[in-house]
Amino acid sequence: MNPGGTYTFIVRNEPENPPTEIGLNATGLTFYQFAIVPHNNVSMLWQIPQYVILTIGEVIYSPTGLEFAYSQAPPSMKSIMSAAWLMTSAIGNLLVMIIAEGNFMPTQWSEFLLFAALMYAVDIIFIIMSYYYVYVTYEQPTHGESDDDDLGSEAHKKSNMDMKEIKNTLFHNPAFQDEDIDMVVKF
Repeated sequence: MNPGGTYTFIVRNEPENPPTEIGLNATGLTFYQFAIVPHNNVSMLWQIPQYVILTIGEVIYSPTGLEFAYSQAPPSMKSIMSAAWLMTSAIGNLLVMIIAEGNFMPTQWSEFLLFAALMYAVDIIFIIMSYYYVYVTYEQPTHGESDDDDLGSEAHKKSNMDMKEIKNTLFHNPAFQDEDIDMVVKF
C-alpha cells in the first residue's frame, strides 16, 4: 500500500492452498490486495504554491473590481451592480462545471487550453472596452443635505440641538477636557 492509492482487500477461506503461498496464515485464510486507483508519486505539498497564487490573485482582483463597479454605478443602482459583480463569479463557476463535467474535451490538457483561450478572449474584450470607457463621477450629498428643504432644515435644527445637549453633558463631566469635547462632537 502506498499513499494516494485506493485498495480493496479480500479475505478468503481456502484450506486447500498450500502453506507456502503468500498471505496464507495458519487458519487457512488467504488475503488478496487489488489496487483500484494506482498510488500517487506527486506530493500534495505541490498544491500550496497554486493556492497561494490563486489567493493573491483573488485578493487583488475582487476588491478592485467590486469597488470599480460600485463607484461607477448610479446611486440608485449601487446594490444591483454589486450583485451583478458577484454574479459574474457564479456564471464563471457554472461555465467551468459545464465544460469539466460535460467531457467535451478528449484530454485534460485540451480542456485547460480551452479555459486559457476563453480567458484570453475575455482579456481582449476587456482591453477594447477599457480603451473606450469614460469614467463617471457622481456627487454624493453632504451630511445634512436633503432633497426636501423643509424636512432637511428641521432635521438640521434638531441635529444642532442634540449637539448642544451633548456639549452641555460633556462639559459637566470632569473626565473630558475642552479638546476632547470638540473631537467627540465632530462625528
